[in-house]
Amino acid sequence: MANYRIFGSTTGIPTASGEDPAGVNLGVEFSVSTTCWITSVLWWQATTGTDVNTDPRTIALYRLGSTPILVASHSGHVPSGTGWQTASFAAALKLTAGTRYKAVVFHPSGGYTSTGDYYGSGAGQNGLTNGPLTFHANSDTAAGQNTYVYGSALAFPGSTYQSANYWLDVIVTDVKPPNSPPTADAGVDQTVQATYTAAGVRGPVITLDGSASTDPDGSLTAYSWTQLSGSAVTLSSTSVAQPTFTPPRFGGVFTFALTVTDDDSASSAQDTVQITVRSVPYGYIRSGGVWVKRPLFVRRGGAWS
Repeated sequence: MANYRIFGSTTGIPTASGEDPAGVNLGVEFSVSTTCWITSVLWWQATTGTDVNTDPRTIALYRLGSTPILVASHSGHVPSGTGWQTASFAAALKLTAGTRYKAVVFHPSGGYTSTGDYYGSGAGQNGLTNGPLTFHANSDTAAGQNTYVYGSALAFPGSTYQSANYWLDVIVTDVKPPNSPPTADAGVDQTVQATYTAAGVRGPVITLDGSASTDPDGSLTAYSWTQLSGSAVTLSSTSVAQPTFTPPRFGGVFTFALTVTDDDSASSAQDTVQITVRSVPYGYIRSGGVWVKRPLFVRRGGAWS
């Protein structure tokens, strides 16, 4: 059990950077043959070249599929000196065996290093493997091995140029790191107006939103909502990220708590959200010698509402 990377020395890496000062995202596609965790993304800082710079870099991990999904990113790494630069994620990220990933470095002012045809007819033409880690050959990728996209912010790179190697690397480990627990986010407090139609339909439908909950080193596997206060209401589900409910027509203040569970069965601390529902307007009518409270309705467009 150990840490793995592909390029462990300076062999074959050019000392000069290309003369390209434009902002660019560079990516390397890889997979692992057993469950691993990625801790860092590396890139080579050249020794000479007019575009060598110390602007802060951003790293990212994408999970590939029909649509690339951003798993995590980390910004603010300032290059120091020359040679391999290592930027680490806030927490180790779990990698699934056989799944394709792309590690990305955003260079806001260029300053990257490249070797043309490295993944075409050079040393990387058949892919590169070290232990469970593989950088795939051009022929074994959808868009080509090392990819790029120009821009002023982090973005997914999907273009290739002359089968170049942009000298990116990753560090993965097959030793399970300590799990970081997830964080529940029950959403922002809401204030809404209750409604009630002449046909007896209550509203509006209110949505709770726990979709901003996160797990720093894996994925969420469960949501659990509970009502802490207010008159009892029925949630559409207590185990989804965004359940709904319809409030009573007389309104009230409702407090809900959310906990989430990650793929290591660790649970978060509770997070709460408060929903304030303003009552529908009421008036009193005389019925059978008794004053009775009733919702008020107005005539609009030929209908009572």
